[in-house]
Amino acid sequence: MNKVTIIGTGKVGAACAQALALRGSCEELLLIDSDSSLAVAQASDLAQSAALLGDVRIESGNYQMMGSSKVVIIAAGKRLLEGSNSTSVLEENRRMLKEIVPEIVKNAPHAVIVVASQPVDALTQYVVNLVGQSKASQVIGVGTLLETATLRAALANKLGLHSRNIHGSVIGEEGVLGTVLWSSINVAGVPLLEYLKNKNISWNQLDQQEVTDQVKHQALRAARTKGSPCYGVGAAAARVTEAILRNTHEVLTVSAFTPHYGVSMSLPRVVGRQGICETIWPTLNETEQHSLELVLQVLRRMQVEGEVKG
Repeated sequence: MNKVTIIGTGKVGAACAQALALRGSCEELLLIDSDSSLAVAQASDLAQSAALLGDVRIESGNYQMMGSSKVVIIAAGKRLLEGSNSTSVLEENRRMLKEIVPEIVKNAPHAVIVVASQPVDALTQYVVNLVGQSKASQVIGVGTLLETATLRAALANKLGLHSRNIHGSVIGEEGVLGTVLWSSINVAGVPLLEYLKNKNISWNQLDQQEVTDQVKHQALRAARTKGSPCYGVGAAAARVTEAILRNTHEVLTVSAFTPHYGVSMSLPRVVGRQGICETIWPTLNETEQHSLELVLQVLRRMQVEGEVKG
């Protein structure tokens, strides 16, 4: 039985549950929230939609009910909004995780933990700290999966192609600090600039900046109007969950502990039943390496602040 538990049933948690239910990603879905009445309502609503579209069993409950879960998605906590104090959001979400993660370790010790809370890379590292280094591969943040998908879709739209034919990644940290690896983007194996030249397609720095801006700010713009880019995060969490449950060994730009840098960050990773199976190290040019170093400075500072404040 492929069972998934989602902790936190607000906008993001509900979007995760909806994506999993409508895609038929699992057979059983358990929703948990500190507001039990909200979890009950979300489970009831989703169960009705699932009855029309699939055979997923959906229920609400408590931590003791998640024992057979193969994946536990953490979607609890505040979201980072434009103008909000990122430090206070991080501190509050860490306090919440300090209560949640021990319950997961106690009741579902073999489950892979998928972090969908914000800021995802810093909180992924915090979860690793709580579960211990020996279980680091069982902790995965949704990372820059959404930004990578946005990059491919934006380029596909400009080139009149399907996004499956665009290969490229955004690494480092989610959102505005993400590093777009322009130097390695290719179209069906052909380097992007070479493809553009062969097709006589006009392209300049303004075109590149337009796509970069879309990648880094699209989620923020959605949050500015509706409070959270919940559908995108929900789809990303569902994609990661499916890779785990189906053991696809798919390469996804997710966040995980990276011993080489000492922090959790987003890189192309092979994802399977046990979590992170392998990291694929992309080749960076000088500009991309510098951008990544700036991201690492931020992530290391956030980790140190978290350790100092407990």
